[in-house]
Amino acid sequence: MANGNSIRDEIKEQQQKMMQENGIRGRISYFFFYYKVHLIIALILIAVVITTVFNILTQKDVVLQVAFVNGFPNQSSEEFMGNFEKSISLDTKHQETFMDDSFYIASENPSVYDDQNNQKFLIMAGANQIDVCVADNTYFESIANAGYFTDLSTILTAEQLARYKDNLYYFDSPNDDYDGEVIAGIRVSDAAKIVSTKSFPNTDAYFGIIINSSNIENAVAFLEYLETP
Repeated sequence: MANGNSIRDEIKEQQQKMMQENGIRGRISYFFFYYKVHLIIALILIAVVITTVFNILTQKDVVLQVAFVNGFPNQSSEEFMGNFEKSISLDTKHQETFMDDSFYIASENPSVYDDQNNQKFLIMAGANQIDVCVADNTYFESIANAGYFTDLSTILTAEQLARYKDNLYYFDSPNDDYDGEVIAGIRVSDAAKIVSTKSFPNTDAYFGIIINSSNIENAVAFLEYLETP
């Protein structure tokens, strides 16, 4: 045991001698040689903490998420939603909106790709990651039948409903809580923004609000935005 201690003492003495002979340079070399792993771990932990804090401090509240299904505006989603944000005077330092126009879902002879996109849409809608859906008539009808849309008669005013009376999409809900048909959507094929961006050039387009949306006010504002030139 004493032998072991004496060897360690000798090594320590040699290291100290080397540090003294090489000055600051020796001390730095010694430090990096023996504490390199500890230093790397410490730097990684510091980077993780800084990144986490930065993300928390700069994270914005998402106040509207829109999905276009089988509709592809000739305008970037950033520009499309950027103009919407301006129209409602959104505080873009602390809030943001998103639009996903990547959904292509064929109704006839769907491929694996179509099935994956459909599953993606349904999962996002169920997880409250979609507030508004604008889709072609075939897909809109399929998810309306599945009960994904809220009854617009419970959201829009009588004046708004009267304005859209010729374009309302009715759905006969099997839900016992509803007496007869509900208004699941609004035809927006002729809405100024839909037309100007050629989003649905060969089919009718319908607007609906996902039933579990927590951004109803902004969803209604988006409907009005679609009508503006």
